Amino acid sequence: MTRGAASLACGLLLAAVGAHAAGLSGHSGDTLSGSEQRGKNVYLGIGVAESGIKARVGSPPAAAPAVLLACVNCHGRDGKGKPEGRIVPSDITWDALTKPYGVTHPSGRTHPPYTERLLVRAICMGLDPAGNELHPTMPRFQMSREDVGALIGYLKKLTSDADPGLSESAIRIGTIVPAGGAPAAAGRTASSVISAYVDALNRQGGIYGRRLELAQATLALDAPDADIQANFDRFISERRPFAMVGSVITGAEQSIVAAAERQHIPFVGPLTLWPEAAAASTQTFYLLSGVQQQARALLDFEKRRSPESTPAVALVYSQRTMPAAAIGQVQDAARRLGWNAVHAIDLDRDAPRMSVERLKTEPATTRVLLLADGRAALEFARACAEADWTPLLLVPGALASNDILAIHRSSPSRILIAVPSVPSDQTNAGSAEYRALADTYRLPAEEMASQIAALCSAKVLTQGLKLAGKALSRSTLIEALEGLADFDTGLMPRIGFGPNRRIGAPGAYIVEVDPAAQRFKQVSQWVDIE
Repeated sequence: MTRGAASLACGLLLAAVGAHAAGLSGHSGDTLSGSEQRGKNVYLGIGVAESGIKARVGSPPAAAPAVLLACVNCHGRDGKGKPEGRIVPSDITWDALTKPYGVTHPSGRTHPPYTERLLVRAICMGLDPAGNELHPTMPRFQMSREDVGALIGYLKKLTSDADPGLSESAIRIGTIVPAGGAPAAAGRTASSVISAYVDALNRQGGIYGRRLELAQATLALDAPDADIQANFDRFISERRPFAMVGSVITGAEQSIVAAAERQHIPFVGPLTLWPEAAAASTQTFYLLSGVQQQARALLDFEKRRSPESTPAVALVYSQRTMPAAAIGQVQDAARRLGWNAVHAIDLDRDAPRMSVERLKTEPATTRVLLLADGRAALEFARACAEADWTPLLLVPGALASNDILAIHRSSPSRILIAVPSVPSDQTNAGSAEYRALADTYRLPAEEMASQIAALCSAKVLTQGLKLAGKALSRSTLIEALEGLADFDTGLMPRIGFGPNRRIGAPGAYIVEVDPAAQRFKQVSQWVDIE
């Protein structure tokens, strides 16, 4: 831009921006106004091309893409300037710009304080308050008066706007370890894997020069919902993580997902039976399917494999395992898939033997979707054997514990299981990466499923942080994760999210119990459930 053209562009802005920016100066609090958020987007380089913002840089100035010259790239997320080589960008926080005694720069250049009008001149003409030329690396921007006014309004909030857990040198992430009960061992193992991964990543230089810091919360997941949320809130308030990763939250899904939503904190890859709990969440991203989606995969596979004129299925469940609302959703899904008769049997209300006798009177019912775990499932299988009834048992893998072979020994029925991942998902590179991590950090040999899930959660979060770039914030991380597609962790199915998709691999494979070999045999390719 020539000096004359710059003067014209600047003059058109000066008349209106002073009052516009002054109207923003009285705003206080942590929440940005609509105009301040617009200014933040300009500062971060978000949507600048769509806004018509243009830039010139160098001596003599030459046109350059404004998106590559966003303020944050040189002045940093905190506005204080990030030295690169011999160039030291200025501190552009509002307090620094408006110091009453002015500023003397390392180069010897001095000038009085900025005002809104003088800052507009600096932005579009490259002149400081004393009329000195700014460094040639400082772009000269052409933008609307609304955009420059919004940018100045945001600069006044810059020092108070940094997301928690984020600095120019570090990103703090949090993870949860259950205080006790069955999930505790899996939680401790998952945490150890994440800690090892974080240390290894930091040894390689971190993410764009930022180290990852890990903060761990120990929570009692069997406590009342109000206590779980209060303890989670206390952890977020005291340790201030930028994002959460991994974490075994089984049994406390609703409480923790709700707390993360309320705190506006991204949560990547929590380990749970119920990823569907995050269906309405904007903050939580699950990697694999849970009970409900695996149940749907089984129903879909079996319906397509054996189409009949009047197919029927029984949903045999325990309310200790399946919430009533979830049963209703599975029933609705079965009907949409073409199952004409869907019988629901509650093992907590009817004894297994009574349930079996009832189902035997329904000749068309030859398939049972078994939505119970542990002793309830085993007792039902034994009741089937005692009644000489051999339905096909359909079992979500999230509920198929180590008792599954015992269930098969107790009943001659065939058993199909939906699993979210199979060994063939693991690539040579992915397996080698895990082995190297396990050897270096002496990871335990137990809880392998939790270890793999935790490692993949950390890798997905890392990829999201990389895609968000140097202009990192919680909002840009969410945006990056929503744009993640077909990401290969090397250890599980490829992961992808979207604005309305919060489960990275929504579906399952179907495997069958092979009683002779005492192992599982894959009988289907991926069954996709959206």
